[in-house]
Amino acid sequence: MVAPHVVATDLQLALNQRQAHIGMRAQESDGDEGVLQASANQDVVEGLAQKGGRGIHVAAVVVRQASCVGRGPVILDRMRIVPVPCFTDNYAYLVFDELSAEGFVIDPSEAEPVVAALKLHHVRLVAILNTHHHHDHVGGNQELLRRFGDLPVFAHRSDVGRVPGLSRPVDEAESFDVAGLRVCPRHVPGHTLGAVAYVVNGAAFTGDTLFVAGCGRLFEGTAAQMHASLNGTLAQLPGETRIFPGHEYTVSNLRFAAHVEPENMRARDKLSWATATRERGEPTVPSTVGDERAVNPFLRCGSPTVRSRFQGATDVDVFAALRRAKDVFR
Repeated sequence: MVAPHVVATDLQLALNQRQAHIGMRAQESDGDEGVLQASANQDVVEGLAQKGGRGIHVAAVVVRQASCVGRGPVILDRMRIVPVPCFTDNYAYLVFDELSAEGFVIDPSEAEPVVAALKLHHVRLVAILNTHHHHDHVGGNQELLRRFGDLPVFAHRSDVGRVPGLSRPVDEAESFDVAGLRVCPRHVPGHTLGAVAYVVNGAAFTGDTLFVAGCGRLFEGTAAQMHASLNGTLAQLPGETRIFPGHEYTVSNLRFAAHVEPENMRARDKLSWATATRERGEPTVPSTVGDERAVNPFLRCGSPTVRSRFQGATDVDVFAALRRAKDVFR
């Protein structure tokens, strides 16, 4: 299990108190499919990864009520990843090359927290990447474009007209370079038909497709599509790949995982860790592909312990039964 390492900062003023409590909402409201406080009241989150050569620096800023808490950063070569809390449980991600100080933001729910993170880390924003079209993942696009000019905006080609400012449509196997980093988009339909996960140097940004110990609701896609996106695409990444999802839903998801497989001690141990981590006001991201294979029930549809409780002729049938159960789990 990879515990997140957090950089303590003083961002409450810059964030304008807009994400004052990231807290335990997911545990209380079924997390990965709860309705957010975004203006359009849309929905939720998930992501993906690949082994890479440059390494990762994870530096998170967490604002919880009136204080900021954190631990020292993990520095693995040049790439830095800064989870940026937005709304009540969203994460945008500022990703940048340490040497050039150029970076891009993934899924800016709102602009102000991203602007604060850019100033804090002295990064020049050069692009916006969106995993899908839901408002709580694109709500900051227009304001960032207004402030920083004609930035390229990347999203799946099927989301043209639905992602504000989309100028660089992407598809499977169309890798591109931005801020000195190689980005590999993976089309992962299920939550939405245009969902994309971005793989960058051993990190996968999965939006609302893959959460820590969970997955997103099926708003536009089918159970077969989501099962394939999770198990045929994301779960096939190297086990050490870091997973950066779009929401902080880990405690709620692990409660469901422990309910599905009460004998799975990895899931139960991670639930204890995640609960304590959130009580300290710290994020539970990133996870790893290896950890998800061990604890995430939606990646374990072929497991005898899962199949003993959720029966089906195929793994897709088991997945659909799991998803229906998670939809009503409290």
